[in-house]
Amino acid sequence: MLNLISCFDPELILFGGGISSNEQFNRRFQKRLEELMDRHESIHYLKDKTIAAVRPAKLQNDAGMIGAVYQIYRQVTK
Repeated sequence: MLNLISCFDPELILFGGGISSNEQFNRRFQKRLEELMDRHESIHYLKDKTIAAVRPAKLQNDAGMIGAVYQIYRQVTK
């Protein structure tokens, strides 16, 4: 993730699916990302300036289901 942040300089990174609803994973991921950022001097310098936040997607594991239902809705209401 740190390499992707460094290469693409995104404003925000969202992760979705089943893993995004796992709070323990999210806490461990955030902690590990902080540790890696602190170890790299150039990234540590940019951490509070331009480095993207990494957050779970709002719909979490329901995004696929909502998208599928929406596609069915569109087909039925044509």
